[in-house]
Amino acid sequence: MIAITGISGYIGYHLANYLKNNNKDFKGLIKPDTSAKDTGLLDKSLYKYVFVNFFDPDSLTEALKGCHSIVHLIGTIYRPKEMGLEAIHKDVTNTLIKAAKKAGIKKIVYVSAIGADLKAPSEYHLTKAQAEEEIKKSGIDYVILRSSLVFGKTCGLRNSKIIAKLADTIKNSPFIPVVGSGKNKLQPIYIMDLVRCISESLDKIEKNQTIEIGGPEVMAFEEITRTVSRAVGMENKPVVHISKPIAAILALIMGKISDKPKITTDQVKMIDKDNVCTDNLMGKNFKFSLKSMADTVSDLL
Repeated sequence: MIAITGISGYIGYHLANYLKNNNKDFKGLIKPDTSAKDTGLLDKSLYKYVFVNFFDPDSLTEALKGCHSIVHLIGTIYRPKEMGLEAIHKDVTNTLIKAAKKAGIKKIVYVSAIGADLKAPSEYHLTKAQAEEEIKKSGIDYVILRSSLVFGKTCGLRNSKIIAKLADTIKNSPFIPVVGSGKNKLQPIYIMDLVRCISESLDKIEKNQTIEIGGPEVMAFEEITRTVSRAVGMENKPVVHISKPIAAILALIMGKISDKPKITTDQVKMIDKDNVCTDNLMGKNFKFSLKSMADTVSDLL
């Protein structure tokens, strides 16, 4: 059986659907305070899940009984007010590993992010790298998938956070805002291609690898913004570039008044960085055809 942390999230629910359709046995590990909407959807889909304390190794060890692998999806770019991203990424991963060793877990597949680095200026990329380090030194076989921007259809109660917020901003603004030059490059990957990579990493991919994954084309951020604007039928709106200093001020203000602001200070720090694969490990490991954002505009929202 496969254990999935974050099963009620965007990637997690897509993955659960994919595993079910491929006759794989799995169960979700979720927080006790998971919303009734999320648990209701899992119940409706007949997906098994257990409530766990992600900071308690004993709670996790009990939940992992009968499992041979873990897909670890817990993560967020939005910093909760009650804790930092280090707790969510590094500390939860550390506790999960302690429990995994006791439960006899054979493999961990962790979804990280391109740009994860112990010297990264953004808290998100720094703490993702810290989580990776915990996994690498655990002694458990692993595959770390460093993903670029994820896009694709809504599944369950979630859409891609960045794409959904971008679409909402475009629909409710007289112009299309782009922070910086908009020339920074990304390699967006379709959600169903990502979950197939995750699934194959469980039993087909050589162990102890860190693989950067992205879609079939590299796109400038402004090009992605225009693609989303076409998806919402507002491609004729003008593009307005916002400087990083102004965006940083706006992000700071939004962070004070919203738990999930349209843009975070971390995103401002990352905005001028390219987010693309730097090697061909994806092509060497995953042999299926990938869908581009242009191919799936109707599935964006």
